[in-house]
Amino acid sequence: MQTIKEAGLKNLLNQPEFSDVDFNVSTILTSDLTAQEIEDSLSVIRSLFDPIAEFLNKYDNLSEDLDKKEKNAKKTEQEKENLQSNSGLIPVVLGILGFGAAAMILQSGNITTVRTFIPLLILLEMGCGIWKFLSTAATAKKIMAIEISEPKLKQEINSLKQQIDKLSLINYIRNSKYGVSKLSGLLFAQHLLQLEPILKKMLVIANDKDSTASNRLLAMENLLYLMQKQKMDKEMLEDNRRANEERTQAIRNVENAVRVQTDLQYWQGQGNEQFVINAYARNMHRSYSQDK
Repeated sequence: MQTIKEAGLKNLLNQPEFSDVDFNVSTILTSDLTAQEIEDSLSVIRSLFDPIAEFLNKYDNLSEDLDKKEKNAKKTEQEKENLQSNSGLIPVVLGILGFGAAAMILQSGNITTVRTFIPLLILLEMGCGIWKFLSTAATAKKIMAIEISEPKLKQEINSLKQQIDKLSLINYIRNSKYGVSKLSGLLFAQHLLQLEPILKKMLVIANDKDSTASNRLLAMENLLYLMQKQKMDKEMLEDNRRANEERTQAIRNVENAVRVQTDLQYWQGQGNEQFVINAYARNMHRSYSQDK
């Protein structure tokens, strides 16, 4: 990534690296920055405070509403497809079954059976026809209601997308590693807040007229070195903390294994299998509690 000296802070802010969780702000700073370049950078940072606040205050609600609307649109579209494919399916199936039953009855040759069931089958088919008509009408009404609501829903979705696109910070985090998201906005804000106090200290050094140019340059270099050292020390402390936790857990695991083995050997020597089971269960519970 380029430095402020090379490209200016404003041109660096929309780079994907600036909204990355591992970004180190000191990498864009150099000891040869002039007072004017530092002031310009601070001015850029100050101009972004309102856009950051606006994004963090509005994005969550807008994106949540958009997600709900889009899910609702997919749901209604699926419902519409299901209605169109299943329209009148049950009455048709019943009708087919009725005709099948009629054919079987006629083939039986039993006059009494034919006289008894044919009228019932006719009534059944008439009922199926009426049911199909009513079902088709009801389905058509539901489909029409969905089609009427679809344009409004699409308009609402487009409106929410436009509102999100109008948030000023979008132009800076659009290319972020994490996309347009609250995480990207928070990381962007965090890096600006880390950068601002360093630039203010650099500005004090740059404006120190009682110091020679070489001394000012040396002071700048020392400041940047200290900033880098602080980050490295913090990372080292975090690595040591994780290593200590892993060592402590390894010791606990060994102690638990020895305790379990000792208990098992003791109770096995006593010939009491139930105590063996209890000892094993007790130590397993103790090991789980310590892990937590």
